Amino acid sequence: MDKLFLSILFFLGTMSVWAQRSMNFHYLHTIPVGEFQDNLMHRPGGIAVDFMMSPLKKDKKLQIGASFSVSMYQNEDHTGVIMLNSNEEANIEINEDDCFFTYQGIARYYMTKQNSCIRPYLQAQVGGATFFSSLTPLEDYSETLESETRIHGTTFLTGLGGGLAIRIFDSLYFDANLIYNTSGQTTYRASPQSDPTIQYRVNLDSHRNTSKVNHLAMKLGVNMVF
Repeated sequence: MDKLFLSILFFLGTMSVWAQRSMNFHYLHTIPVGEFQDNLMHRPGGIAVDFMMSPLKKDKKLQIGASFSVSMYQNEDHTGVIMLNSNEEANIEINEDDCFFTYQGIARYYMTKQNSCIRPYLQAQVGGATFFSSLTPLEDYSETLESETRIHGTTFLTGLGGGLAIRIFDSLYFDANLIYNTSGQTTYRASPQSDPTIQYRVNLDSHRNTSKVNHLAMKLGVNMVF
């Protein structure tokens, strides 16, 4: 998976050497399905950036590029219980972030010509997803508990779907798409319902699940053409 990530970065660098054709900025809303849905109490939301170009001079309908996104499905403050060095228990306020980021190569084919005001398209993508969590004490218990970021798991991610670009003016389009992503098995932190005494949240090793992370990705944003 590390080789795949490096390959996408290399491809992105190569694109900038050739000629960057467009850049997309999206709000990303994720709808988990299957076991992934069962383990999350909140639907992830985040941002995505796409870099795309037309590889064929005569045919501008086909574009290839790379997409990067980061999504968060939990950002909450909780009260946890820790053991002090004196073997006494203490309540501590903790902030936890549970997130994942994706990195995918994409191919998009527009159904209409480049100068059309409305441009429906099909899109396929392949890459990976990585899940991670951060735990930050909101009080000073540095001798017992320090801030921690943990990568839980990484898996491949393949997607297929379509979208619509509507011209706002010459080089700016409103862009929306819906992609269904399938994956392999990976490990991630679950997000159960909040509870006033959540001792397990002091430890990122607990409440981790392993399953596929299939989901629908809904994107709304703008496409800037250069």
